[in-house]
Amino acid sequence: MSHQPEPAATVVVENLPPSSRERLLHHVLDQVAAQSVPSGILHRTTPKHSLLRGMDGGADAPALSQEEWQEALSELDRGRLGDTPSLREQASTAAAEYHERGQVPVFIVDVEYQSVRGRVWSAIERIEQAGGGGELPFTAIGDLIESRRAFLASAVMPREFEAFVALPLVHYGQAVTFVFPTRGLLGSAAADATLRVDFGDGQGMRPVSLDQPITLDYPSLGNWVITLELVGSGGTRKAAFSITLVESPLQQMHNPPFVREERAPVWATIRRPGIKVVRAQAFIFRHGDRPRIRRPLLMVEGFPGNYPWDRIFYYANQQNFAWNLFTQGYDLVLVRFPDGAQRLEANAYALIALIQEIIALRDGNEPLIVGGFSMGGVIARYALAYMEHERRADPGKPHHQTRKLFTVDSPHEGANIPVSVQALAQSMRGDGDEAKAMRTDAAQQLLLTWVNPYPWPDGHSFRASPLRAEFLRELERVGSMPRELEETIAIADGAGNGLAQSPPGALAMKYACSALFYADLHNKPHNAPGATIFQFRHGDRGYRIVAASSGGDGVDSAPGGVQESPIFRRTYDAVPFPVIKSIRIENACFIPTTSALAIPDGNYFQQPDLSRSRFKSVTYSHEGNLTHVKLTPTLAGFLIHFITRSPTAAEAAEPAMAEAG
Repeated sequence: MSHQPEPAATVVVENLPPSSRERLLHHVLDQVAAQSVPSGILHRTTPKHSLLRGMDGGADAPALSQEEWQEALSELDRGRLGDTPSLREQASTAAAEYHERGQVPVFIVDVEYQSVRGRVWSAIERIEQAGGGGELPFTAIGDLIESRRAFLASAVMPREFEAFVALPLVHYGQAVTFVFPTRGLLGSAAADATLRVDFGDGQGMRPVSLDQPITLDYPSLGNWVITLELVGSGGTRKAAFSITLVESPLQQMHNPPFVREERAPVWATIRRPGIKVVRAQAFIFRHGDRPRIRRPLLMVEGFPGNYPWDRIFYYANQQNFAWNLFTQGYDLVLVRFPDGAQRLEANAYALIALIQEIIALRDGNEPLIVGGFSMGGVIARYALAYMEHERRADPGKPHHQTRKLFTVDSPHEGANIPVSVQALAQSMRGDGDEAKAMRTDAAQQLLLTWVNPYPWPDGHSFRASPLRAEFLRELERVGSMPRELEETIAIADGAGNGLAQSPPGALAMKYACSALFYADLHNKPHNAPGATIFQFRHGDRGYRIVAASSGGDGVDSAPGGVQESPIFRRTYDAVPFPVIKSIRIENACFIPTTSALAIPDGNYFQQPDLSRSRFKSVTYSHEGNLTHVKLTPTLAGFLIHFITRSPTAAEAAEPAMAEAG
């Protein structure tokens, strides 16, 4: 990783008069004193766009997906006044412990809230259509707002990401262990009420006890609708939600001669100021004829960590990569980080503890092979370099006993999310899962340009986070690369031709609800100071983000691995109708080819100089720019050859401490 001047963009704040809608809505809010909102929640989403319609506990409530349930909670959270607790944060925090047990918690929300009346919204729209000069015909509080109740439920499954893009919420396999936790009764949902549930399995309504797991084996994969009713002093309230079951990739290695073992997480033992102590966890596949692992091959997950084992194995077994190595005698060790969005150093110290555990479990002295996908490759690289650095100072410190290191599309020189996409996420949906993921410590350490949370003052610059600079210094301190390995290899999913994927600076997508609500998202320009990257207006909020004096590095267009869910297309699809919108560019570079190959100061738009890589062996895609961490038959074969081959006599004669070059 290099210390070259980092790319930057600058904010231009446009002082805009408020729209008539904003002016009238502010008038309503000004009239509503805190004592008029006893619930602490003033809901202000227009009725036609609200997911809370019909969610009052009645018999005809529609079934919500988890995404819809979370969005409904966000509607309520955006109306919070004062220190009213966030419903969505409460649910997310409480769900984590059940996910670690392999359970699917169901949360029930029963809250009273105050809402701007429908007739007020209708009046605002009429005034807006007439030119915006009128005033609301209502002045009394009772004419402006009304009290309502929301009753809604959902199974809460762990959020998965493909890099920074949130994936659909699914459960792997047909067996589901539900639990209805007391902690999952939010708002005024009473723990002493009677809970009855129809799991959609043909058995009808049945009583269910709180905090008692119940396992069902559904007859098929697909979408299942679950209905519940809560009977208490306030009467009977009903809610329905859906859950999607998909095939489990782990079933591919379910039968003997395989022995599967999910190990308990291990805590890091290294302590450094400012670095949280976190965990790493292993899922081991060993041969059934062996009482212990003998030839450990570790495969470390990527950002943001804590993937289900099914998802990790899905990536590890592309082109039967993991299966092929298993049949050649290797014991597979999948590695995940339950707290993966913490700093890279924190996760590396947990990986070091796990490496020591694997060494203790090993039968014999066969050296380890350690590999990482995406962020996992950077963590593995730092962890091994750190262990060597510590032993140079104190030979009594543990040795990693590792022979080879491989990384797959890892952001050794940084990752990229378009500035325009980050800016839209932070300004419009700062409470969304993807915006939160972009704000995590690990994201800040990986992203070449980081857009900090909204709002932004005029003249504010976006550049690499200080956390990234701190990690780069720490990586250099420990030697940048592990030096005592027999071999190191870096694989890039990007092409090696130096050709742009799309025109730098070009308009990627745009939307407009009216002249007062619009956004234009551009690729980052290349050598074009002042060129627009993002233009945005939402009522009386207006911003432009332009390339700084450096002119931009054009990284959005660079050759490199791309996200499986195209980033501009994903953003485009997330903009709700009815709006006018168009898209011209579907995707953007995520991991530049030069970054995945660990080539410092690499020019994105030239063929990479492979001799400058920090790794001994490197290769890139010869089939165009692939999706991130994808293994084609060629790349998988190349990697298997690297892992299984023995070094030549000339290679074996190389000094053990020589820098990878």
